[in-house]
Amino acid sequence: MAKTVFETATNTYTADGSIGDGGCGTVYRVRDCDGETFALKLLRDASSVKRKRFKNELAFCRRDRHERIVRVLDEGILLEGSKRLPFYVMPLYESTLRKLMDAHLRHDDVLPLFSDILDGVEAAHLFKVFHRDLKPENLLVAMPSGRVVVADFGAAHFEEENLITAVETRDADRLANYRYSAPEQRARGRAVDERADIFALGLILNEMFTGEVAQGTGHKLIGTAAPPFAYLDKIVERMIRQSPADRHASVTAVKSELLTSGVEFITRQKLDSARNTVIPAASPDDPLGGMDVTAIGFAYVPGRLTFQLEPTPPPEWVHSLVTLTDYLGYNGLAKPARIEMTSSGATVPANENIAVEVAQMVRQWVSSANREYRKHLLEKAAHEERSQRENLAAYRRRLEEQARVMERLRNASLA
Repeated sequence: MAKTVFETATNTYTADGSIGDGGCGTVYRVRDCDGETFALKLLRDASSVKRKRFKNELAFCRRDRHERIVRVLDEGILLEGSKRLPFYVMPLYESTLRKLMDAHLRHDDVLPLFSDILDGVEAAHLFKVFHRDLKPENLLVAMPSGRVVVADFGAAHFEEENLITAVETRDADRLANYRYSAPEQRARGRAVDERADIFALGLILNEMFTGEVAQGTGHKLIGTAAPPFAYLDKIVERMIRQSPADRHASVTAVKSELLTSGVEFITRQKLDSARNTVIPAASPDDPLGGMDVTAIGFAYVPGRLTFQLEPTPPPEWVHSLVTLTDYLGYNGLAKPARIEMTSSGATVPANENIAVEVAQMVRQWVSSANREYRKHLLEKAAHEERSQRENLAAYRRRLEEQARVMERLRNASLA
């Protein structure tokens, strides 16, 4: 079976198969004359209204509007019998938000994806273009980066100064997928603006977490499916209100509340955790496990007395030993400060006349070092406990201050 070939003024594209069908057109995977792969959207509905909308969509997207808005790369006409069917070429995106949702999104991945969607819709709104047909199938995802672009502006409303041709909305036209359409899109003669997109975005955000499209009251909440993101339920509730006047006035306002409420929610979680944190009483961390160190295995080499310390003491214990000040030593020769640790034990200066006496003194020094070491551990633990309590109290005060200010900022943004 011959493959469909699409020609433009500068390139030729051969269809590798259909990757999507809509009410008025088909999207194909195509390869150009250099073998590069793209997506091609063909308009099969040749009615004048559809052609005008297709023309407006093409003109809007072929400009480098924003990185989160799909870009038209090429365009042409396919001759099919007596029909002249317009098409345009765009980058090929390996996935859609719908496919990601069907594969079960990780909760932590939702907001980064949704941020891209907001950026794209916000950019369109800044050009006075209202999409009016937002749904997961129209949100294309590049893999493996996971970046999203907004596509399918065929149902969009373009402000008069941006019109290529005047398009009058007709009651018989199906402008949006019914599941994501705002109430005003379902009523005759109602004005439809950017707040219809905000309504659809609220439904999409809720569905990304819950897997369900919210309809009416009692729908599944984000807090039920993903408790750490429960703060989003209030935002979604406002986005999908019946009256456009009760929703956020702009995507910018949605982004602002998401940021503010997110920080506030996390702050309050941290504050609750801090308030419930209990600092345990001082408990020394003793590498010796409460065991005493003893001096054993004395031996003499000319000028030095050697011995072993069992168990092998940690550095803090050795410090307690060599800093003992209550012992002046023997004949000014042997004293704690002159003990040296070696790979095989320890040594202290001595001569043959005092070796036995020094061995006895070493045992006394070791006993005293055990007491000083435990005293040091208790003091260190008490200091750490005080420091932890002070740091926790300061942390709570900072969180309480942050929570108060974030609440005021959120209330101010909603006023």
